[in-house]
Amino acid sequence: MLMIIMNPSHSSELNYANVKVDVSLYYETLCPGSENFIVNELGNLFKSELMSIVNLHLVPYGNARITDKGIVECQAGLLKDENSTIWNSCCKQLRLDSRIIEHCLSAHGVELIMRNGNETNRLYPPLTYVPWVLVDGQQIIDVQNLVHHVCNAYKGHQKFKACKGKVVTSTEKNSIQAVCHANEGVSP
Repeated sequence: MLMIIMNPSHSSELNYANVKVDVSLYYETLCPGSENFIVNELGNLFKSELMSIVNLHLVPYGNARITDKGIVECQAGLLKDENSTIWNSCCKQLRLDSRIIEHCLSAHGVELIMRNGNETNRLYPPLTYVPWVLVDGQQIIDVQNLVHHVCNAYKGHQKFKACKGKVVTSTEKNSIQAVCHANEGVSP
């Protein structure tokens, strides 16, 4: 007879992993709406205790497209030289070695972009703007309430302070949700 003895603290960890909430963000790095979502909504999520119950999946690709010739065209239209200048500038400010990033981009960049593009293009319903946010596989429209959506999706028994707050309307936030639509500029 095989007996399995589990420490009760380990069994709660196993159950805890099963109740995590999947949050997927499909975004463009140069879209103001994506930037705002990352800084504010993801920022609020990171500041709260909710990150312990979230599986976060980030997919930078957004409204880019792959041409028939296999070339990736970004909505912002940055050329590689301009991208390199931006990376070098960021690296100088952060005191990072830009050669490491350039090596990673040249060695794995195209593969990652293609993978992100394929994943983005398989979304249903199809992505029409960014930021595009899924909570447990379901698109959320009012992305200004990410914490609320995570709380609603959570099926575990642990109680979180962040889940006791009210849903915030866009007028209460004093901001307009900016998005970047495919083949357009930024729209409020």
